[in-house]
Amino acid sequence: MAGGIYESGSADRARWPSVDRRPVAPRPSPARSPHLPGVKIVARYILKEHAGPLMFALSALTSLLLLNFVAKKFGDLVGKEIGRAHV
Repeated sequence: MAGGIYESGSADRARWPSVDRRPVAPRPSPARSPHLPGVKIVARYILKEHAGPLMFALSALTSLLLLNFVAKKFGDLVGKEIGRAHV
């Protein structure tokens, strides 16, 4: 059966000129990130979702510890009588 739907011939090319048989460059896999090679979508999602709360918790804890340190040292600074010549 010549010219069937499963055979590619010159008749198909004449009817469908946009069909081209050139090799296509491989696309990057959707499961991989171009920024973090080897990290799948789910792992990247989990990292993104936990990065914000982690940074907030670290900054809040650091701020509280720094505030506690300043509060303890504040009494030492206020209690001393420093003359105007030293300021």
